[in-house]
This record gives sequence, C-alpha cells and structure tokens, in this order.
Amino acid sequence: MISPSSSLITQPQGNMASGFLTRIFLTTAVALLLAAGPAEEHSAERDPFRVMIRNIHGGTLPAGSLPRVILTAGAFVAEAAAPEGMAVFDNLPRQRFWNMQVEVQSPSRAYQNPLEYWGSMPVSTRRASQPAVFTRQMPYISGVKTFDGERFGHYVARENGIPLIIKVLVNNPSKHDLNLSVKLSLMNQTTDSLWVLEQTTVSRAGESKEVLFSFTPSCPGFYVHAPAVQLMNDTKMFTDCWDWSAQPIFSVVDQHRKIDFGGYSWYVKSGFGNPGPNRWSDNPQHVWINDSGELTLTLTPNGQNWLATEVISEDHFGYGTYTFYLKSNPELYNPFMVAALFLYRNSHNEIDIEFTRWGDPDNPHAGNYVMQPSDIPGNHYTFPLNLMGNHSTHQITWQKDKVKFQSWHGHYPQPQTGQMIASWEYTGQNIPGENNIRLHMNFWLFQGHQPQEGSQQEFIITRFSYSPDSKLEPVISSEN
Repeated sequence: MISPSSSLITQPQGNMASGFLTRIFLTTAVALLLAAGPAEEHSAERDPFRVMIRNIHGGTLPAGSLPRVILTAGAFVAEAAAPEGMAVFDNLPRQRFWNMQVEVQSPSRAYQNPLEYWGSMPVSTRRASQPAVFTRQMPYISGVKTFDGERFGHYVARENGIPLIIKVLVNNPSKHDLNLSVKLSLMNQTTDSLWVLEQTTVSRAGESKEVLFSFTPSCPGFYVHAPAVQLMNDTKMFTDCWDWSAQPIFSVVDQHRKIDFGGYSWYVKSGFGNPGPNRWSDNPQHVWINDSGELTLTLTPNGQNWLATEVISEDHFGYGTYTFYLKSNPELYNPFMVAALFLYRNSHNEIDIEFTRWGDPDNPHAGNYVMQPSDIPGNHYTFPLNLMGNHSTHQITWQKDKVKFQSWHGHYPQPQTGQMIASWEYTGQNIPGENNIRLHMNFWLFQGHQPQEGSQQEFIITRFSYSPDSKLEPVISSEN
C-alpha cells in the first residue's frame, strides 16, 4: 500500500530534487499497481486529462517559471509539469474526483528560485476530453511605487540619508482571509549591498491592499527591488515573488548638484526614470554654464546607454511671461530626441514647449505647444520650425484664464516683421493654478530609445527671463 502523500505536496522548501524523485517513484508505483489490477480500473485507451493554468486576469505565466500540477486521491498521487501552462496526465485511474494543487518554480534570483503555491481545488476527470482550467488563487503583487514627496510614481531620486516611502500593492483573489508576510528586497547596484524589509499583515478575501515600507538609504547608487508574499502558516510557502527589477526604482546621491542660470538656482537631475524612461546625469561634462552664462544640456552616449540631462528650478513660479533664447537647431536632432522647456507640478498640471519628431523622421512638425493632459482634444498644437540658423526665441505667457505660446526667429524681445515661427493661444479647461509650479528644461530620448550611433548632442539656452507682471523685456540682441 502506498502511504498518503499530502506531506510531500505541502512542503514549500527542502531538498527539491529529493521531493521530485519521491513523487516520480510514487507515480510509477501507482501505475504498476493499476496495471496489475482489474482491466476495468485502467485503460490505456482513455483520453489524456489536461489542466490549463492561467495567471490572474488571464495573464501569461511569468517568464522563466516552471509550473506543475499535482493530483491526489486518497493514497494515490500523480504529477505533471505544465510547460506553456498546460499539464497532461496519461492513463489516470478511473477516479472520479481528485484534489488538484498547483505549484510554480519561481525564476526569482532574489529569493533563490523558491516554489510558489498558487492554490488547490477539487477536480473531476470524468470528462477527460475537456481540459480543466485552474486560475491563480493565492495573494500576488500587482505593483510597486515610490513616493517623491508629492505623489507615488515608478521612480524617484533622493539625497543620501533622507527617508523615502515605498508602496507594495498586494491582491488576495482567494475566498479566505490570510495572514501574510510581505517582503521587499532592495539592492544597490553600485555597491551590491542588500536590504530585506518585511511586514506582516492580514489580507481580507478579495481585497487589494497597500503595504507601505519606509527606507532610509545609507549609500549613493541605483537601487533595484524584488517584492514577495509569503503565507504566515506552518508551510511558510511563497505565493508570489519577483525577480530583481530590470530598472532601478530609485537612486541616491550624496547631494543634488546645483547651478545658477538666468538669475535663479537650479537642481541638476540624476538617476533613472521618466520621461522616457532615461538615465539622467548631473556630471559637469554633461550639464554646464559657459563663461558667457549660457546653459548647455546634452545627450551623451555612454556604452550601451545614452545619458539625458535636466535642470529643475529651486524656486516656484507663477503667472507671467517666460522667455527662452535658444542657440540650437532642434530640427537637426535624431527624431527620438526631445528638447523641452516646461512648467510642471504633475502630469495634469503642465505647460510645455517641446522640440521633437516623436520618433518619426518624416514628421515635418518638430515644434509642439502642449497643455497636459496632451491626449485631450485641443491640448496639443504642432508646427514646423523652418529655422534660419541656430538662433530662435520661444515664449510662454501664463495667465489665470489663458496661456499664449509664441516662437520667432532670432533673439529679439518681441517678434520682428516676417520673423514669426508660430503662435497659439489656449483657453481650455486645463490651465494650472499657481501653487507649487517649478520650471524645467531638459534633453532626453523619447520612449528611452537608444540611438545605435552618434556623438554628444547639445541643447543650448543662451538666456532665460521671467516677468511676473508680463511687462515687455528690454532689447538684448538683434542677432538672427
């Protein structure tokens, strides 16, 4: 008689090879016993019994995962791997009801490739021609975000020693309240230092729950993450565990670099993240002020990656006129390159002038005036630049009830006759209020697309001015 094998099925860890060989032995023994039994109990001509495994919401199985299905009925056990999410059992005994359990060998290097328990359910093999469908039943992680001081997002940059909050969203699709251990592993890619944060929580049946972690970085670098969920019971089985993220979730610097330009102080962005996403450099060889007081932002090839640049005003700004004098021709950039001048609080409170072809080399309109959200009809105006040289002037006049954009050739305080490039006035519903608006200037790659070749590109702003009362500026140049 074969002894019950439930202990083999519910063990989450231990010697994996030994457990698997034991199951093979039991399965082989069952087949021999059945072969020796009455003919009506076993028939080689029966249709195979198939089990289709689905991730939650019909999603695909995690790349690199190795699922398997275990069927038990009394003392009998049968097991089959499920490549591509389909397990096939041949020559099962004529047992009407089985208990089906699904385990997945995780590809997570962060947690040493553990078994994930996806749940169990009764199943009938009576209609073997129809595959049984198993959908993931146990808690899983649907997202991880960091708090940047204003909102949760996919990436933030922090100074060393300043705490940050990380949110892990856990979903419980089961019909039971469960005690869980939620883990968050962090690794500094620069130093290979490792931290494992953990919180216990009760997850209600059918609930989506936010689990917040506080972390104070102690060394600069790029940080990747790997969350996991584990049952708080005797088995301590994982129900979901991620591998290390492909991109950093936050970066840490000893101190943000600052520069002075146009009479204002600016932070120089560093780390990894949006827009793009891109890798951002604060290196003085990539962002600098020359002896004439001109600001140069660059896009720089760096091995397999390009480094983008951005400056962010230390001060907050309000209604008024913003004038930018450029000494670059954005029409000559790679079509994936974006040079931008913009006022920003968040993605729904933003006023942009952007120079790009959005990846399309045949797009004749490299000029963009944008009120966010840009997907709302009437919030995006495009135009050709047709520059006559490298000198152009661009202006935003931001008022409570309207925003006016203008661009003209040369460096003049107001457009001269025949020098206008484009003009657009916006009076829609998405004009930001004055609170907490900063000014940004950046140079980046659309969708993070990396050009295969090329040299450092420059985006030069010779001067910037802000007039809170919208008064005209004095003439500074007659240069074309």
